[in-house]
Amino acid sequence: MRVSGRPMAELKTFATRFVTEETGDDGRSKEIQVKSSLAVEWLADVFAEEVDAGPEQERRADAVKMLTLLKEKYDPIRRNYWDYRIRMLGCEPMATESMA
Repeated sequence: MRVSGRPMAELKTFATRFVTEETGDDGRSKEIQVKSSLAVEWLADVFAEEVDAGPEQERRADAVKMLTLLKEKYDPIRRNYWDYRIRMLGCEPMATESMA
């Protein structure tokens, strides 16, 4: 997508079909259902790309949420890489319990 010059957000709707977020009555995130970890990574890339284009803080938080899911649950073997990506967004990775 990047090489062709097309925005990654073009397939955002498609990727969100594989990552759904349930919210409670108070509007807060309750649970995230993931059918594809690749879709989580795609959405992280889309949200990171949108940081410059839209409500920066909200998009940054969405990108960090997706990267944290990858780091903690869906791709912990690349934990350091996901932490690096979070730092590149100008955020500090959250400390998590070490896996022993």
